[in-house]
Amino acid sequence: MPRFSTKEFVFEDGVLRLYRRVRIEEIPFDEISTIELKKGSDLKRPKLAVTFGVFMLLLCIKMLGFYNLDIGEFFASGVVLRILSVLFFIGGIGVYSIYSALPIHPVVEILVNGQTEKLSISSIIKTGSVATFSDFIQTKFSNKFKDRLNSKTSVQ
Repeated sequence: MPRFSTKEFVFEDGVLRLYRRVRIEEIPFDEISTIELKKGSDLKRPKLAVTFGVFMLLLCIKMLGFYNLDIGEFFASGVVLRILSVLFFIGGIGVYSIYSALPIHPVVEILVNGQTEKLSISSIIKTGSVATFSDFIQTKFSNKFKDRLNSKTSVQ
């Protein structure tokens, strides 16, 4: 029987969720209502991350307008360079927060007792064993499994 493990979980006889390699909870296969392999956000609260990112970008733009920087000051003073580096840092945090919340990351979405769990499978994709992982899930959850990551749909 193949075994699939990432930082978050181990698929074996059940879904064994992990945090820093410490056992948290085990979900038997028969308790799982549906399981989907798709692209989504692997964050618990992606709307909060987008809100935080937009706030950081707006703060960066507001601070840039507050200092009213011009080219002459930029070359004359080292203070402006420090201000710009802080603004780029704040803006970078905002952009990264928005990027991490976008639904472009491969995840396994598991529905158990009405609650949805999203688990990242990026390490399985890096090793190149997505097809084996998909086949393993297909054999265990034949009618409960949906593969939206590898399905090719065309709109005509």
